Amino acid sequence: MHINKFLYKRFHSRHHRLYVPYAFGALFNDPVEGFLLDTVGAGLASLIGNLTPRENMILYCFSTMKTVDDHCGYSLPFDLFQIIFPNNSLYHDIHHQHFGIKSNFSQPFFTFWDNLFGTTYHGFDSYKEKQKQITLVKYKQFLKERKQIRVKSEIVNHEDIKEYSDSDDEPDNKKEN
Repeated sequence: MHINKFLYKRFHSRHHRLYVPYAFGALFNDPVEGFLLDTVGAGLASLIGNLTPRENMILYCFSTMKTVDDHCGYSLPFDLFQIIFPNNSLYHDIHHQHFGIKSNFSQPFFTFWDNLFGTTYHGFDSYKEKQKQITLVKYKQFLKERKQIRVKSEIVNHEDIKEYSDSDDEPDNKKEN
């Protein structure tokens, strides 16, 4: 769909309006594309594999969870999908960028197709390192800002306590009549 201009423009371009993929965007596509690729594709897999109803439920749930995970935009450290499969959210994020739209097509599991057809993004390792640095810098900035907010909050709370410490209940204060 990415190579054929008509198919891309008519069906798949809606999905690529998401430059920053997010979980619900995984299934943000044209209804015809969704029906043909997701519904009919899974149905054919079920028929060819002669799957039982229980196996069908596992296939549908697993493939939906995997595609949502690929589009979530997070590289979580203990995410089994991202540990087991080389096609993870970072791999697929490149595909949604203007510089990577003609690469990293493999979805949701089979990255060997990208290797076979030469469509793997060649700057993946450097992109991955840059993303780690950005994430680390942003996290440190977040911690610093959170600490500043807590310090300000403690100062405000201390001033509130001081204001109320001159109450009538304290023995040091004498009532004026």
